This record gives sequence, C-alpha cells and structure tokens, in this order.
Amino acid sequence: MQPNKVERVRGAHDVSPHEYAYRQQVGAKIQKSFQSFGYLPIELPIVEHDELYLLKSGEEVISKMYEFVHQNSHLCLRPEMTASVARAYVDDRLGPVTLPTRFQYSGAVFQSDRQFTQIGIELIGANSTLADAEVIAATSRCLTTLGVADFRIAIGHMGIAKQFLASLDLEDRIQSLLLGNMAKLQNEAGQAAVRKLITDIYPHSEQPGETAGNLWQLFDGQSDAQAKRSVLELLDNLNIELSGNRSENEIADRLLTKIRRQDRSAEVYQALGFLSELSQISGDFPTALQRAAELLDRHQCESLALQELQEIAALLRAYQIDDQQLSLNFGMAKDYQYYTGVVFEVQHPQLGDHQPLCGGGRYDDLIANLGGEATPATGCSFDLDRLLLALKTEDRVAIPVLGTTALVVAEAGYEYAIQVAESLRKAGISVQLDRRKTAPVDTIPWTIRIGAPEQQQQTVKLEREGRQQVVTIAAAIHQIQQKP
Repeated sequence: MQPNKVERVRGAHDVSPHEYAYRQQVGAKIQKSFQSFGYLPIELPIVEHDELYLLKSGEEVISKMYEFVHQNSHLCLRPEMTASVARAYVDDRLGPVTLPTRFQYSGAVFQSDRQFTQIGIELIGANSTLADAEVIAATSRCLTTLGVADFRIAIGHMGIAKQFLASLDLEDRIQSLLLGNMAKLQNEAGQAAVRKLITDIYPHSEQPGETAGNLWQLFDGQSDAQAKRSVLELLDNLNIELSGNRSENEIADRLLTKIRRQDRSAEVYQALGFLSELSQISGDFPTALQRAAELLDRHQCESLALQELQEIAALLRAYQIDDQQLSLNFGMAKDYQYYTGVVFEVQHPQLGDHQPLCGGGRYDDLIANLGGEATPATGCSFDLDRLLLALKTEDRVAIPVLGTTALVVAEAGYEYAIQVAESLRKAGISVQLDRRKTAPVDTIPWTIRIGAPEQQQQTVKLEREGRQQVVTIAAAIHQIQQKP
C-alpha cells in the first residue's frame, strides 16, 4: 500500500538548481545596482507580530496574511518588508544611523495566494522630491541593467486625496474605505460597488433626510464627553432601560457614532464625487497635470502635490529617463494605506497593469505610527517572480551554466581518491566522488579515474571527450583550470 502523497502548499515554490542560479543572478544584479546608489543590505525576520501590518496595511493585504498564535502571541509571516524595515528602525536594530539613511533587502514574503521574493530599498529621513526621484530612478536603473526594455513607470500622488478627505473631517474608517477603493472609482460599475460599501456603514446615507440632521442639532456645540452625557440623560428621561453586555458608555458611543454618520452623509458623497473625478485622471504628464489643476480649482483646493510632480518629472529627465516611459495616474491603487505622497508602479505590457514589476512611494507617517519620532521616508520593492516573467516574455533569460566540473571515479584506493578530490576542491574545482564507471558527459566534462596503479604512482587517469592520459594531480588541476 502506497503512502499518501503530500502535496506542495498552494502558492509556494519548488525551485530547481538552474532556476535558483538564475534567480540569484538576477537578484545580485538588482542589489548591485541599488548599492551603486548607496543602499546597504540588511536582513529582517520572516515572522512578525501581526499588529505591525494591521495598523496600516489595508484590507487587501490583511485579508491575505498568514496569521497564527504561538505562546499567546499573535504572529504572522511577513506579507511585505517596508513595515518591517520601519519597525527595525524604530527598535534601533539597524545600528547607529545618520539621517538620511539607505537600506536594501531581499527575502520571501507570504500572502494567502502566493509566496514570492521582494527586493527593495528604503530611504529614511529625506523629505524632498530629490529623494522621491532617486527611488524611481534607482528602480529604472535596475531594469536597464537587466536589459528589460518594454516597461513604463506610472506615477501618482496620495497627498491630493488625503488632503481633501482631511478637509472634510471624515472618520478614519470611511477615509480608509475610499482610499482603498480608488481604482474602482475609475468606472461606473466600480463607483456603484463603492456606494454599496458606503451604505453598509451609513445605512441612511442615500436618503439622509431631516431626521438625522435635526437629531444631531441636539448636540450641536457640545464636546464628545458632553454629548455622551446628553445621550445618557435623554435615554434615562425616556425611561429606556440599557441592557446587554455593553456598558452605558459603549452604548452612548455607538449611538453618537451612528448619529454622526447620518449627519455626515453629504460630506461622504462630496468626497466620493471628488475622488471619482480624480481617479479618472491619467495620461502623459502635461495633460494629466492640467486636468488635475482644473479639478482642484473647481473644488477650491490647494495642494503642493502638482508642483512636486512637476519637479520629479524634471529630475527624472536629469536621470535620462525618457518622458515616453512616464505617465501620471491619480487613481493608482495601493494595497498599503501608509502611503502619504508620491507613489509609483513599474508596469510591463505583457503582465498588465494589475501585476506591476515594482511599486513604492512616500510614507512619512509610518515610523511615527509605529512609535518612533516623525520621520519622512520613501522606498520601493521589486516582485522578483514577476520580473523574471517579464524577462522571459522579452526573451532575455540567460540561464547560468551549472554542474560539476570533474568526476573522480574511485575504482580502488578510496583514501587516495578522497585526497585527489580534496586537492581539486582546494583549487576551486567542483568535484563529485563516486564509484561509478562512466560520467554523464553532457554535464561533467572531466573524469579522473583512480585505480591501484594510480594510487601507487601518486598519479591520476584524466579523461575528456574520449581522450585519456596519466598525469600528476598538479597537472590535472592545471589542465582543468585552463579548460573548465
């Protein structure tokens, strides 16, 4: 009876030796390119406390996390690396640093549908368009170094949307919902889906009516504490008995929240309208900037974002990045809600817009949210698996030559055969030691046979392509090194 077959975990990888060597080769080129910009490598833990990502990662990422409980600690496999870098920086685990400081990393990340490798950089302590442009340029340089030709860089800015939402003083939950669904707002079907999500939070938002507005007027001018006391007094005067598992304060808080939500429905739909228009603005820099400026004028908004984007475009030209490779997309969707300013994605036509090769942006609030001092930061990361796929579609895959250089066949005198093999290894030659009679010529070019005569004379029988000669160990090493 055969034992049950254990399947590979869905989304995980088994990597062959040749594929592994190629992945390492591509990764090393990326890291070397990043290092030319001054980014130094660090290593980060695979396991983190799940709250690190629950704070600002966004619903899309949180829903895919591998979470588990170990010894009463709520842990997860890291779904990305930026938050881990920020945590390590706050913990002072990355050594003494002088700001601005530059780090690079490489490692596996885990989401419910796949395991993949991230290779990225973080620039901490620099709050300027020069820093934003550097990260984008470093990304472009990596792709150029690898020979990727058909890529485009889409750039956006989270500052406009965040600033508009903040001006309306909407609660964090609705702001997160709107920001997390920016991409859906680019068409009518997506807008309808977002409206449905809003009505789940604001049940009466489609017809707010006068009741909710008049009800909120009862608490007009009161602080939260005063409004809570008023609610409790009102319930008491109406002889409404409070029961259940919640305390009086919790019930009052929930009631006030519902009243506020009903009262703010006009602002919510104002935000939805603005973001719907903003998310549909995309195209070349001059055209998209003009459309964005017109939108801000109509809504009487001021923002430094457009000026920053103009500066970045000029800086990228200085890096000799062609304008044809750049575009603006104000509806860019980012899975992580810690982004605060310039964001970007590198896209490849063969993979589509929903599978970017690389992405990143500015996250000036993340370090403070994790308990550190307010520190500006920006960064990006490659999805190595997608990058390898893009290289394959452009027919730029060059698998490194792998394999053993020499096979030592121990026909007799095993101890002497080991000495010969060790001598070759010390000379930097890859060696297999075996008792088999023949070597697979297509993978191992040299064969060294050790029999009783060779052991006696301290020689070896060297073979290649059917030709055989008896030589000393030193002569064998020399010939192999001359023609590996």
